Amino acid sequence: MNILGDKNLSLVQKIALAGLFTALAAILNKVLAINYIAAVPFVRISFGGPAIIIFASILLGPIFGALVGGLSDILGYFVFDLSGFPYAPWITFTYILLGALSYFVFYLVKKVKNQKLMMLITYLTMGIVFLIATLFITLNDKIVWFSHTYTLDLALKISLPILMFVLFVFIIVFNFFFNRHFQKKMTTSSLVFSIYQLSFSLFIIEVLIIVFFGSLMKAILFGMELYPLIVFFQAMTMLFNIPFNTFIISYIMLITKRYYKYN
Repeated sequence: MNILGDKNLSLVQKIALAGLFTALAAILNKVLAINYIAAVPFVRISFGGPAIIIFASILLGPIFGALVGGLSDILGYFVFDLSGFPYAPWITFTYILLGALSYFVFYLVKKVKNQKLMMLITYLTMGIVFLIATLFITLNDKIVWFSHTYTLDLALKISLPILMFVLFVFIIVFNFFFNRHFQKKMTTSSLVFSIYQLSFSLFIIEVLIIVFFGSLMKAILFGMELYPLIVFFQAMTMLFNIPFNTFIISYIMLITKRYYKYN
């Protein structure tokens, strides 16, 4: 374990890469993302921002990973944020934690040899989330939120479970087929993570840091009484985040393996 990241990179290279990752994560988290939806302002669907922070942690180590996570959120808020919400340092702390702990999660998962158990846990948890979300949507006709009542019509009750089911099936199909392609491309001198290890690592990160801890930090901003509801919606977005971030990180590894030898 090397908390200072890849030893083949100089300090200058690490600082330069950390700056690049910070800028990319800020843009992907704030500009190229779905932020502050009117009905659920605490939900953010980012197209690659967390994946960049996690990869920075893997490549550069937890110290630089924490810097990339924290600085990207600060930069994203003060440069790109148009929400009108006050700056919340505890939200920034979530991204610091994301950048710091991802390194250790991947390091520990790498030690686990039983990949079937990894995927069983991931699929089982995702299936439970899907079933709970489906029951919640189908059994409720109205949702009271911020003194507003939202009606769940038949079209919404049908479309949302179908969308979540498609995402859930996509995880299974993606892991099975892309794992073959990915492993053929990676060499023994590269950072060899199977798709199963990547998905399981991201599953742990998503559950611990984003769903539970991140929801707690958001509840401080929006109201602690909303914590269970925030956890529920964060768990639903997990169905998108895990396969998408797995895809992004695996392809970054494929692209960079020709330039660096990961330790």
